[in-house]
Amino acid sequence: MISSCIERGEPEIALSIFARIQTNGIKACPHTFVCVLKACASIRHLGHGKQIHALLIHREEDFLSNIFVSNSLLSMYGKCGDITMAESVFVALRKRSVISWNSMLLAYVDLGKANRALLLYRQMKHEGMNPDFTTFSITLHATRILVKKEEGFFQKDLGTDLMLRKLSRAIHSDFLRKHCAINTVVANSLVSVYGKCGAVKEAENVFYGCPFKYDVISWTTMLSVYAENGYEKNALQLYKHMQEKGASPNEQTLVHALQACSILVETQDIHRSYLEIGKSLHADVIKKGYASNVFVCNTIMSMYGKCGLIKEAEDVFDGMNERTTMSLSAMVCAYVHKGLGHKALDLYRIMQEKGMILDHVILLCLIQACGAIRNVERCRHHHMEIVGLGYDRIPCIASTLIYVYGICTLSMVDAKPLFDKAIEQPDIVFWNAYIAGYACLGDHVSCLQIFEVLKKTQTKPNDVTFVSVLSACSHSGLVHRGLQYFESISKDYGLIPGLKHYSSIIEMLGQTGNFGMIEVILTKMPMEPNLTIWLALLGACCAYGNLGRAKQAFDGIMKLQSKENKTITIGG
Repeated sequence: MISSCIERGEPEIALSIFARIQTNGIKACPHTFVCVLKACASIRHLGHGKQIHALLIHREEDFLSNIFVSNSLLSMYGKCGDITMAESVFVALRKRSVISWNSMLLAYVDLGKANRALLLYRQMKHEGMNPDFTTFSITLHATRILVKKEEGFFQKDLGTDLMLRKLSRAIHSDFLRKHCAINTVVANSLVSVYGKCGAVKEAENVFYGCPFKYDVISWTTMLSVYAENGYEKNALQLYKHMQEKGASPNEQTLVHALQACSILVETQDIHRSYLEIGKSLHADVIKKGYASNVFVCNTIMSMYGKCGLIKEAEDVFDGMNERTTMSLSAMVCAYVHKGLGHKALDLYRIMQEKGMILDHVILLCLIQACGAIRNVERCRHHHMEIVGLGYDRIPCIASTLIYVYGICTLSMVDAKPLFDKAIEQPDIVFWNAYIAGYACLGDHVSCLQIFEVLKKTQTKPNDVTFVSVLSACSHSGLVHRGLQYFESISKDYGLIPGLKHYSSIIEMLGQTGNFGMIEVILTKMPMEPNLTIWLALLGACCAYGNLGRAKQAFDGIMKLQSKENKTITIGG
């Protein structure tokens, strides 16, 4: 009867029946204890679980030597969050099955103790216990927890990524040695972990190398790997391939595809074709019946906002039955992106009247809106709200305040106290905001001076830092110094220059007519030049009458435009 209650999802009744059995002096068998421990675990009732453990200790029969009873006891403590008791039961086990190890592993993972889970996995291997599919799934989940913990708010540490990638490869290798085939659950976990570590090639090898038929989770996981690692075009290609295979996307699939499209729209110089893809994805959302999903709608709004299509973003926002703070943030950001700071602030006022609760994301958007309309008084108002809510320690908010105060007051006087306070806990984000503030004001001398101060600290510059620094050199005509900084990006800091850095260098060299160096830079670029670079070169050629280089720039622009018609087509 107790077993039947468990199967029907009635653990409280099962425990009630067990209590009556005890009152009537009826002796329970090992199977009964397994069932009632399972009932305790399902409702996370640690008190009942400990009582049953006490009963087991004081019984004449040694039920604790029964592997099924012991495993159930271990699992109960793990699910109830008592890791100390779970460990004591595990250590006391005379004989451990793979279920025993898995129960202990799961207890660590459920409580976020990923490091201890991985150490236990190593001990398991050392003692000669063969892992099963469940073991690998739990262990990979532990790795994902470590990845999540190590992910920075603005950038990930390369050393950590490499360590986690090595760990994932080791677990993958163990699995291949123990099993001839891989199942869907483990494959999806591997793809996810590799993706979080930036190991896109390994994720592809698992995804495309598995013999089984992909489920929607498999497609979505691989698509997210592409979208989160800068392979947005691959993500959209995969979405198209998914359609061709007759697989139906879910809400999460569409969110990742829309995010990839949104990034391409924002970063590509020629983006009209990606906008069309975004509109096709929007049509897919409506067709699949996901237009009421708030997360999907938020992503669509964000995409339209980055395209500057305010009317389309507003239509999505107005049509939502439910709105979250992210919905408001997406719409406010769309207004800010278009330079409509007043509309952003008006929308916030309307939503506040409807009881919308402030969070740090909305406040960040509102500060940006204040910057867009140069409204320092409104900025100060929201600054006080930030302090009152305790958000002033969040790096992205504090750094945005530094930047906005600079552009609103045309002075960094108001920004300096914030910077001085923030610098107590050095973060490159604050330095970047301070440097960018001076750059925005046209005070390029101060911009470069602050950078020289930064170099003497323990804080390492990032790619954003060098965008402002190279721009300052370009506007100041400091070509030699700019080239030195450009070289140091990879030489001294191990960073990879991006298109914005190359654009600044080409513009800088173009001002002096140094076409020989421009040719060297263009030849060494690891990526195709974008429209900004070709236009900078074309402008320099016009200024210095270099017809040969002008033709090269013109051909580059035409090549980019031709690609617009060859972009991925989605939908049908």
